[in-house]
Amino acid sequence: GCRFDSCRGLGIKVRTFIALPLPSEARAAAKSFMESWRVRCLDSTISWSRPENFHITLRFIGEADEAAIPPISECLRAAAAQCGPLTLAFTGPECFPSEQRAKVLVLATTCSPALLNLVNELDYRLAQWKFGARDKAFLSHVTIGRVRRWNDVMGLPPFGNSFEWSVDRIGLYRSHLTTHGSRYDLIYEVPLD
Repeated sequence: GCRFDSCRGLGIKVRTFIALPLPSEARAAAKSFMESWRVRCLDSTISWSRPENFHITLRFIGEADEAAIPPISECLRAAAAQCGPLTLAFTGPECFPSEQRAKVLVLATTCSPALLNLVNELDYRLAQWKFGARDKAFLSHVTIGRVRRWNDVMGLPPFGNSFEWSVDRIGLYRSHLTTHGSRYDLIYEVPLD
């Protein structure tokens, strides 16, 4: 159900995104990899993600008026009804936009036809509600850190065996930007069935 009642009627703008949560085993694997990457980046200045914030963003909505939460939630419900549980796996580290000009460090994941179908369903339904088109291509990943200063001497860390997991739900999240980093609160969640 919706956990947005505390803001109803206040005309509050909320920074929102739609994402797949990581189950605890996948979060632990991503955290372990992040720690191995951290020791290789001692000469760089990186704001490392908090493991409790790990997720796969399917669509960034941005600032949304509280009145938009029910239509966005309906888009989630309708798209999730078209897709069953997903199986994902980490495929290795990447830097966005490139290793030489890294701004974001990520752990990439597989992108199955079922995941692409879910993303396309979301985009289609959000467009019907006039939420606009996606501003860049979908790349399935978990953000590990944001780079302030990059020293590429060490290169990308080696990646061991891929870790596979299942995702059986999708959520709408609120992002709080604070001086201590971002905090994400679940607003609405539906099962993938």
